[in-house]
Amino acid sequence: MGYSCELKFFLSQKDTTLKKEEYNSIQSLISQIKIEESQTRKLQLNLIKKEEDIRELEKIILNKNKLILELNKNKLIRFISGIRNKIVFFEMAWSGLLDKKWYLEKNPDVALNGEDPILHYIHFGAQEGRDPQPNFNTKWYLDNNPDVGQSSLNPLYHYIKFGKKEGRIIQDSFLKETEEKIHFSKKRDKNTGVSFQDDIRAIAI
Repeated sequence: MGYSCELKFFLSQKDTTLKKEEYNSIQSLISQIKIEESQTRKLQLNLIKKEEDIRELEKIILNKNKLILELNKNKLIRFISGIRNKIVFFEMAWSGLLDKKWYLEKNPDVALNGEDPILHYIHFGAQEGRDPQPNFNTKWYLDNNPDVGQSSLNPLYHYIKFGKKEGRIIQDSFLKETEEKIHFSKKRDKNTGVSFQDDIRAIAI
């Protein structure tokens, strides 16, 4: 009986030791799992941060591309505008309709600054209502030809390219002179075939 009791006691102690070992093992595993979960959360947070950084970087790249496109667009606009201004300049120079000497005399500020009268009229003069010569009234031409103002074309350039062919009047005094000549022309033989527009073109600049 004594031996049996001792054996039972030994087995019970062994079970207790095993249970403690199992418990400690389980606690160790739980701690390890918690550490891994914490690391996983950190990795997830880092991943989320990286995704946010990537999205922010994508926005920056997109904005940069937009700016580049806008810059290229502005460069193209300036390039086209430069070509257009050169064409306008040469058309005016070849036509001789901008009286350089008269323009500088009437606009001493332009002469004082040493500016080219044609370039000044193209870039500033027309917008300021200055006249390119005594027989061309910029403001009158624009007021009486609203389509010219809407087209954004320089008024004198418009007259050179289109207005003269279309028989447009260039100032009020010219209109009166035109009316007098047209009235006189009506007395001519109707069989001459000269039209109203022909009369205007004949006395145009």
